[in-house]
Amino acid sequence: MKEYDKYVERVIVKWKNINRNFFYVKPEIINSIELDSILSHTYFSGGGEFPGFENLSLTYNELKKQWNNRSWREHLSSVYGVYLITDLKNSKLYVGAAYGEEGVYGRWSAYLRDGYDKAEKDYPNKKLKALVEEKGFKYIQENFKYTLLEIFKKDENGKDKALKRELYWKKVFFKDLMYGYNDNW
Repeated sequence: MKEYDKYVERVIVKWKNINRNFFYVKPEIINSIELDSILSHTYFSGGGEFPGFENLSLTYNELKKQWNNRSWREHLSSVYGVYLITDLKNSKLYVGAAYGEEGVYGRWSAYLRDGYDKAEKDYPNKKLKALVEEKGFKYIQENFKYTLLEIFKKDENGKDKALKRELYWKKVFFKDLMYGYNDNW
């Protein structure tokens, strides 16, 4: 409706999407959403265009702010990658690889949503899951930083490289010591 165009990207609501649907028309759902605030500027006005793969090292809140930005989504969905998560409170690290259908965007979406990748069946990260269960998701939001280390083409060769380089970076950062949040090597 035209009269609401002035609120696009300015309205902040309190609502948790538990059904994984992104578009609702049921009145009982729409009417249950609570208005939190209306920003004086658009939500994405501070971030703008994607800064380049080599410039990605952002706190949880900085990354979350850009997550629905089309430019960021397109770029991060187009590549596989190896990334580093840093706990700024205790300096513990987590090294991971993103090689799913949605590339880096898909993997980081899971972290932004839950703190760890609940959908990862082969290598669920027990230490990140335990951290969320023990300290709560708010701990992740306040203390985690996400850094992209390397990117690869989205094909089988890129997937293979991402997995090999993930192991390389684990060895670089951990030097055979089990300090950090990795539990799958």
